Order: sequence, then structure tokens, then C-alpha cells
Amino acid sequence: LMFSHGDVDCVLDFPENSVKGKDGDSYLQSPPLSQYPFYFFTLIESGEPLSSIEEAEGLVVGIPRRHEFYLARFAENLKTIELARSEEQLFKMLQLNRIDAILAALPYMEAYRERLRFHSASPITTAANHLICHDTETNLKLLRFVDTTSADQDGDS
Repeated sequence: LMFSHGDVDCVLDFPENSVKGKDGDSYLQSPPLSQYPFYFFTLIESGEPLSSIEEAEGLVVGIPRRHEFYLARFAENLKTIELARSEEQLFKMLQLNRIDAILAALPYMEAYRERLRFHSASPITTAANHLICHDTETNLKLLRFVDTTSADQDGDS
């Protein structure tokens, strides 16, 4: 919200989440800075992990609110979607059998990984984080610097 209201210059996010502004808004974005795989997570005791949207049809699936725009195209065929403010809340809902599975990015689920299963060879999707900024000269300079720094690090590996 702070980004869309102009209270901050930039945000690190998936473009599909952040660039939901008013018509005519202009944004700048960096090249991809990191990748996040999304999986279906279920409790270990619930059997085999889900590896596709088709396998999740008919289930109640929890999605973190911050990724609802990005995940909407994957979730449209699911029976019921429950949005939650955090992965912690989704994990509690899963434990209480209020949802059957969680569709979320792996880095955000690390704290619960010992109690969950997911099909590591079958991400549902992978999203890239970008630095997304309002179109100003200062932000353009920042993104040029980020792009140069990223290119230098790529060359070192």
C-alpha cells in the first residue's frame, strides 16, 4: 500500500503484485534479482505431496494475501481459496484442518518445513523478484546502479 500511495519510492516484489496502480502510472523495474519457487504444502501425515493444480482440484487451498494477485491465474480452477495475512496463519489453519493445502513460496515456508511435505521436483510456478520503482530520475539512477552491480556479480560467479 505504501508503494501504491507513493509513500515509498521502490519495493522489492513480483511485478504482478505491485504494479496494480492507477491507469497512467509509470513504473521502472530492475532485472530479476531472485527466484522463488511456489509449491503446494501439506502436513507430513497427510500422504503424498501435491505436484499440480489438477491434484489440488476440490481441495481448500490457503494462499498468502501478499501473493494473491500473482497466484490468481493458478488458483482460478481450485474449489475454494482461503486468503491469510501470513504463512504462519496458513500453517495454523492447516493444522486445524481448516484448509487442505497451502500454495506459497518456499523461502516463506522454511520455518514450518519439518512438519510439511511438498514435491520439490514440481514447483507450481517460479516467480522473480524485481526492484520496482516509481518513474523518477533518482529511481532511474538507482536501478542503473542495481543493474550494473548485478551484472558485476554475475561475472564473478
